Amino acid sequence: MSDFVEDGLREHQATNDVMLGFLAASQRQRNLKQLHAQTRNCNRP
Repeated sequence: MSDFVEDGLREHQATNDVMLGFLAASQRQRNLKQLHAQTRNCNRP
């Protein structure tokens, strides 16, 4: 039983890591887009 539970927890942790990775990546992408928009606005005469 405990082996089964440990495997389940490991899988759950792996899924969390993947989700956190996706979230971090999308957050970075959003930040870059924002930064890009800001620099574009600053460069306007």
